[in-house]
Amino acid sequence: MMADKACPVPRNELYAIVEQAAEDYLEAFKPPYSTLHDLNGTQRAELLALIRKQTGADIDQEQWSYLEDRPDLEVEDIVNALSLPE
Repeated sequence: MMADKACPVPRNELYAIVEQAAEDYLEAFKPPYSTLHDLNGTQRAELLALIRKQTGADIDQEQWSYLEDRPDLEVEDIVNALSLPE
């Protein structure tokens, strides 16, 4: 899966942004020791929208649905959806 347009952020920086956004979101809205797996669909959509805004990357509807529905969502999945292969 690839983003509709190249993310203007280099992959290593993108990973750090996504990881920090996920940590901040979980800390604000979920009990301690929660992971991305614990987010419901609405929470995932909010997190993904926040990450899209922070990175300037586009995610097409197919990728968006994949990330929202993936039961074992990880930071790497989000980074892969946002970035083009190097």
